[in-house]
Amino acid sequence: MEPPGGELRPASTPPAASPAGVRRFDDAVRDILQAALAAAGGKVYGPDGAAALLGLKPTTLQSKLQKYGVRAPAVS
Repeated sequence: MEPPGGELRPASTPPAASPAGVRRFDDAVRDILQAALAAAGGKVYGPDGAAALLGLKPTTLQSKLQKYGVRAPAVS
């Protein structure tokens, strides 16, 4: 049975061209995670940590950081 709206492309086939301003999902998530960590001074836990800024549990944020290969910025 074909889904409404026409034919689906296989997930492994990249789109031919992206409209201006559109990024890959993984790249956008990685940027959001990096920005939250930077805003929190590299802190994940606590009321002023990146998890709180993003509305996530700290353990969930840690999983996402690992999945997307994001590390806390070096604090000097």
